[in-house]
Amino acid sequence: MGVLGKDPEVFGRWLVGDVIDAYIARREYEAEQAKTTAGLIRAATTILVNLQLDKHKKVTQHELWPFPWDEEDGEDDYRSSVKAVETINELKKKRAKDGNGNIQP
Repeated sequence: MGVLGKDPEVFGRWLVGDVIDAYIARREYEAEQAKTTAGLIRAATTILVNLQLDKHKKVTQHELWPFPWDEEDGEDDYRSSVKAVETINELKKKRAKDGNGNIQP
């Protein structure tokens, strides 16, 4: 099998769970490679941008180009999820339907 780097004979002996685990591991590996490549591109871009800026107006990599995975704290994901739910609930309240089915502003 090309993606997993296994020949058909070995692949044929695998259980379904083994195949799923292998695909998950491959996907995680590719995601880490993408993060590494993106980090290198961001670092190079930051250097090129800072060459053009005033000495006292330099920017950091995170200021120039923040990535979603820069935040290591899992609570931020939780907070953003809660905030999204609260926003959706507020929109639902604002868009309460009247008797005719029209959406109120």
